[in-house]
Amino acid sequence: LKANEFDDPTFVATVATEAAYNHGEEWLEQAKAYIEDNIRFIEQYCNQYIPLVHPIRPEASFLVWLDCSALNLCHDALVDTFINKAHLALNDGEIFGAEGAGCMRLNVATARSVIADALEKLRLAL
Repeated sequence: LKANEFDDPTFVATVATEAAYNHGEEWLEQAKAYIEDNIRFIEQYCNQYIPLVHPIRPEASFLVWLDCSALNLCHDALVDTFINKAHLALNDGEIFGAEGAGCMRLNVATARSVIADALEKLRLAL
């Protein structure tokens, strides 16, 4: 629970979740469509501008794993690139186990402009 940041929900999050389940079907459909478009945007952007970064399509969430193994950076260099060069604070894959090595986790449940800005920062840093 701690690694996925589910260990301490706020009161507002609990109320919002209940309201979404009881009254949010239309909102949920719109949100899922927007998130799917964000995922497609990330795939297209990486394919065109950052081909060494391979987005891994989520199966049931809004978290895209960015496989950066083709960059051939050690863990510390990868984290340094994202944090100190691109100024992006993503979760590094290794906190989820050895299988996450070479990956960074990107939350895509946000405005597309935020994602576009983040990807542009990453492109420039690389």
